[in-house]
Amino acid sequence: RWRDVAGSGREDSQDRERARTHLAERGWKKRHTYARWQRRRRRGGRTPCDDSGIYVVLSPGGGPARKLWGGIGRVGRVERTVRLTGNQGGDNSVRRMRETVGNLAQRLGGIDPNWAIHEGRWFYHKAVWVDLTGDGRLSILTARAQRPHSDHSSPDHRNGQLVWLERPAPHHTDAATGQPRNKDGTPFDAFASRHTPWRERILDEGPDVMFNVADLDPSDNTIEVIAAQFFGKKVTLHSIERGPKPRVTFSRTLDDTCGASYSAVLVDLGGPSAGDAGGDGANHVIIDSGSSVETPGLGDTFTHLLVTSHECTYVEHDETASSSSSSSPAHQDISAHQGISVGPGHAPVGGSLFAYAVPPGADGWRTDPWVRTVVATGFCVRSQLLINPGAPGFCYVFYPTVEGKERWGRPYVAISGDCAERAYVLRPAELGAGGDARPAAPTDYELVCEIDCGATVGSLAIGYDDFCKTDIFPNRWAKIYVPSYEKDKILVFALSGVDEDLEGYNVFSSAEDDTTRQLF
Repeated sequence: RWRDVAGSGREDSQDRERARTHLAERGWKKRHTYARWQRRRRRGGRTPCDDSGIYVVLSPGGGPARKLWGGIGRVGRVERTVRLTGNQGGDNSVRRMRETVGNLAQRLGGIDPNWAIHEGRWFYHKAVWVDLTGDGRLSILTARAQRPHSDHSSPDHRNGQLVWLERPAPHHTDAATGQPRNKDGTPFDAFASRHTPWRERILDEGPDVMFNVADLDPSDNTIEVIAAQFFGKKVTLHSIERGPKPRVTFSRTLDDTCGASYSAVLVDLGGPSAGDAGGDGANHVIIDSGSSVETPGLGDTFTHLLVTSHECTYVEHDETASSSSSSSPAHQDISAHQGISVGPGHAPVGGSLFAYAVPPGADGWRTDPWVRTVVATGFCVRSQLLINPGAPGFCYVFYPTVEGKERWGRPYVAISGDCAERAYVLRPAELGAGGDARPAAPTDYELVCEIDCGATVGSLAIGYDDFCKTDIFPNRWAKIYVPSYEKDKILVFALSGVDEDLEGYNVFSSAEDDTTRQLF
């Protein structure tokens, strides 16, 4: 505009002043647009978490970003989002380029453009803070996968990776204050823009969705990752040696006939299982149980691994037999199946919940079979979502009250049905299968209730805080939060004791309609 006005030959002072005003306004807008872009960049991208990757939210709920500009120096706790993984070509220009190349390749008889768009883009389900270097730095251990080309893709297109994101180390420590510093003497912040994205290292191939972390042998310098490979359709174990350069020194397949394994949770079911010669599992320590419900938690011991499978292509005639001696897969028609089956003696049909016992002995987890038992099976898909549906989803273990294991022994099990549109609660069986007089096995469970939500149930939450004053003794009994996705609702169920002197007599009360139903 300045060129147009100044080059027109007019000497009108009003026009020149108008042009100068426009340029001043335009420059002001540019400066403020750049400042907004810088703020978005500090938060990890165009907007927080708009592309696949690993993000960390610092000081959640601490306040809006504008507080950063309120003065010089520290201005209090401010919420900000930082992206720790590198850019995966998520910006619009790269996407448009890939779409163009893909469409051209398709017209020339080449590849599917959808695969061209998503190829090389990873998605993540879980990340764990863990010290792999042995120097106290909590880095991130995660698993990632790429979008499969199709249901009939080759294994190369269903690849997953176990990845370590190394937390940056400070250049030095201030001798006077003991505070970490950068090379230039400024305060060190591992989440500052100069230190992100964090360096990625691929530890192993295979893990793609969910996993847990344990120390199966505290006497050595390794930790173990047990992964439920959804696309690989197996359960695997990976032993990572800690040090300046962590590496996988041992790996094995625990079960390759389980179907599309999804959730993998470490639990203590009691009874003889693994670990030391006494069989109490004391040598197996949990670092991350694999569940969002911290039961059990960091430092606790475990005896079993619970795994949910979206499908099962394997009919196991003897459920106490080792998974290593499995027969060939067999297709099962579950269209006429109604309800789930809980307890031993049921062949896997549809989605299932399996329990794997950790082999006894100091090195049994390395060499011996992990015995698989069916805890529940027959989870069927009801959802009509336009995706690849599956059931069940995640599993959780919890105790009815905050007293936990000391009072209740074996934990209860909650299962999100996912596309089964239900949630399930199981409790430990008191007698063996069929109600005979023999003591129940550690993996013997019975169905307490089946909550029909009529919508997708992706995840559950369990807590002990009082809800709507349902507790006789506040903050003691468990509350189960069940999302009903398509209905935009969260159902809350409170477990409570009618009479503290009569153990086992309880009710499940729904906080939504203020009704109760005897279930125990």
